[in-house]
Amino acid sequence: MTIHEQETAVHAPTLGEHGEPCARCRAPLAHDQRYCLNCGLRRGDDRIPLDRLATIRQPGSQAADARAAVTVPQGSWWRELPPAVVGAALGALGLIFALGLLIGSLGDGGTKQVAATPPVIKVAAPAAATAQPTAEFTGDWPSDKDGYAVQLQTLPKTGTQPAQVAQAKSAASGKGATDVGALDSDSYSSLDAGNYVIYAGVFDTRKQAKRELAKVKKNFPGAKVIHVSTGVASAGDAGALSGHKKEATVGKNQLKGLQKLSPDQYQKKSRKLPDTTKLPGHAPKKDKKAPGGGQGGAQVIG
Repeated sequence: MTIHEQETAVHAPTLGEHGEPCARCRAPLAHDQRYCLNCGLRRGDDRIPLDRLATIRQPGSQAADARAAVTVPQGSWWRELPPAVVGAALGALGLIFALGLLIGSLGDGGTKQVAATPPVIKVAAPAAATAQPTAEFTGDWPSDKDGYAVQLQTLPKTGTQPAQVAQAKSAASGKGATDVGALDSDSYSSLDAGNYVIYAGVFDTRKQAKRELAKVKKNFPGAKVIHVSTGVASAGDAGALSGHKKEATVGKNQLKGLQKLSPDQYQKKSRKLPDTTKLPGHAPKKDKKAPGGGQGGAQVIG
């Protein structure tokens, strides 16, 4: 006999012959099969005598005798319990386990741990930068004055700030020049366009300006007398763009000044152009050779 057969002989009750038919549906049953799998009819007597359990619940000496009369199966007795009883027991164990976890979580004296709220850091928006007004150049030459001055220095308008013009004026005064001022050459037709002019003195005649030039020439080697005018230039002033003339020669500095002009400034200067303008330099020599490379006629290619 195998171990499995021994366990079956000890623990499995024998309720009938193997293959015995069910009393209701005649389906074959195993020797230890308690219920018919086909119709559900119970086979054999109750495992626990219910009439005896009823006498146990009654008070008196008969209850003790009933308890003594009840026999509990040995070995794997739990296998004989109904499935409902086993399920209820497992459910009770689960409930006890859950209660144990709950009691353990409250074993810290009932204090509730509250997660610390993270601090909120507010970053103030940067204050909007106050737009600084752009400084504008203001000339020192008297309004509607047609006169002469000693030009000490010129600064190109492109890239030069009004503060730099003020520094140049202060530097000229520190070197001995008197009555120092600054003007915008674009405002005067007698001057080359595109410059800030640092000058000394405001004179009515060229002769007065030349006397001042002699005083400052030592400290300002590049100084010269200029005519500051918004109208037609006088006869002593050279330059094709200094006033409307019948004929004049455009100097190199004047050509450079034209290249720096904006379209509006160029249009303003073009009104002052003479009827006939001569460019500096010499005209190219005339080509006296005959057309076709100087061979006297056209070549015939055969």
